[in-house]
Amino acid sequence: MLPLRGVGKRAFLQSLDVARGAARRLGEHLVAEGRLISAGDVFQLTVDELTDVLPADAADLAQLRRERGREYEAIRLPGNWRGRPDPTAIAADPRRAGGSMTRAIEVISGLGVSAGVVEGRVRVVVDPSFAEVEPGEVLVTSTTDPSWASIMFLSSALIVDIGGPLSHAAVVARELGVPCVVNTRTASSVLHTGDLVRVDGNTGSVEVLDRVENNQSGHVVQESSSREVKP
Repeated sequence: MLPLRGVGKRAFLQSLDVARGAARRLGEHLVAEGRLISAGDVFQLTVDELTDVLPADAADLAQLRRERGREYEAIRLPGNWRGRPDPTAIAADPRRAGGSMTRAIEVISGLGVSAGVVEGRVRVVVDPSFAEVEPGEVLVTSTTDPSWASIMFLSSALIVDIGGPLSHAAVVARELGVPCVVNTRTASSVLHTGDLVRVDGNTGSVEVLDRVENNQSGHVVQESSSREVKP
């Protein structure tokens, strides 16, 4: 029955896609009526608010919730807790602030769920719908589901923040025969697109071989982006 898990998940995602399409169309109507500022604001409102009586201050409410969302994006909750969790601030990327990265993080530990060892350039992906993934790159993300299949097939290895032996990424990686390390917790935040890594799906370790800023040419080298390492 395990292979059928993806069937239900795919149907679930398809129904959500239809709902999002309907919401976008509703947002366009509300903008035309002057009740929202942009069509995307519709996703800041609840289903009850959209299907019942739209709040009189819908535009202001959407803006407030959007700002609150940005605040939430700047914090991270612990993987487990008892009682009230204590959120921690997500450290800013020094390169975005004009600084330089250090080599403090050299090895990332996780759970090896698909055997094999591969060296390759990292591609950090947040949304598979807008990702430009080159064949042979090492996919790094927080989690996956069936909608990621198109870019997972291109990847030489998978590194995921959460998950276990029966998680989506683990099952697909074994089907594709590529190394996979899950439950790294921080890989998507400490690794950056272009970093050179060695992924060991046997031991569950990810070794950082070279940081992208160390590439003196100023761009990521795509030739021979990955290679299988014989144990």
